[in-house]
Amino acid sequence: MGPSMPVSIDDILSALRTFDGTYPREMVAAALQRREEITPRLIAILEEIIADPEGFLEAEDRFDHIYALMLLGHFRAVQAHAAIVQIFSLKPKQVADLFADHVAEALPVVLLRTCGGDLRHIRIMALDRSLDTYCRLAAVQAMVYAVAAGIAHREEVLTFIAGLFAGAPQEPDSAFFSFAAVSLLNLYPEEHMALIEKAFEDEIIDPAIVELEDFEETLALGQAHAQVRLRQELDRYDLADLHARMSGWACFDNNQEWAAAEGPQDLFDSGLFGSPQPNPAGKKDGPPRKRRPKRTKLLKRKSRP
Repeated sequence: MGPSMPVSIDDILSALRTFDGTYPREMVAAALQRREEITPRLIAILEEIIADPEGFLEAEDRFDHIYALMLLGHFRAVQAHAAIVQIFSLKPKQVADLFADHVAEALPVVLLRTCGGDLRHIRIMALDRSLDTYCRLAAVQAMVYAVAAGIAHREEVLTFIAGLFAGAPQEPDSAFFSFAAVSLLNLYPEEHMALIEKAFEDEIIDPAIVELEDFEETLALGQAHAQVRLRQELDRYDLADLHARMSGWACFDNNQEWAAAEGPQDLFDSGLFGSPQPNPAGKKDGPPRKRRPKRTKLLKRKSRP
């Protein structure tokens, strides 16, 4: 029997276009081997969303934008950074329908790995009050990870995040500031404890998400301990081993009830992509989202025995 024909880029993209309940390891591996050729095609998927987000959403079974995001993050594709920022700067409902809670887990590292050491666009995302809360928080967390990666100075990022609290009285979304406070906590915010204590007094920070005692405990453990813990968190969510990062998603486990999902949001809501990133305080993992209407059936229901 002769050698098998090489897999084409079109074959790879066709296999990644829709979700069928299994992790397409061979096609992801093929994509990893064809980095230079496939990167422009992956960016083109993102640009398709930017050009017509509502039209993309009408294609009910599309899943290739998820693979594109993860692959481009793995590739450290700087040329994709602008498109990624544009997509996650779309209207909050569009972002939510496209990516749902995946934003909380993957976007911070994707932003970091594609920025090429330039945090300007990430800072703009964090400052833009019109964006989805998850997207803003992902930008903030990307800056925190930049400190762990040695790309940004701790004091600079601490000052930036602390400055966000100046707008707190004008913003009704307390979840943003509560999780921004967790980002401060990750950076050992010794210099900003007065601001943090006042935010608790003014009820800007939700103690169900992070408590003042968490800050006191972090300060007691010391800055070196906080640095180690932050580096460990970055390593845990890094995309260096993409197979390990993606294949463990519960949606690819045939023993899970993924077949009952009726759209991408169902997959995320049910934790089928893994739980959102934990915070050091062990509190809630992300801002609560209202249940959105299901788009349409992505997966057929399986009858139970």
